[in-house]
Amino acid sequence: MASSVFAGIASFFTAIGHARHAQFTYERLARMSDAELANQGLTRNDLPRYAFESAFGSH
Repeated sequence: MASSVFAGIASFFTAIGHARHAQFTYERLARMSDAELANQGLTRNDLPRYAFESAFGSH
């Protein structure tokens, strides 16, 4: 029982870490110009998906 509680807590903090990574990635890319994004093969419309996939993996 205790191990499942700790596993749940660990999973919670892992998810928070992934969410922070997604936020950081999104904010970093959002500061780029359209030309800089294009050099990365991205458009502004791609940013939410790209940030999510960089943090959580593609599903």
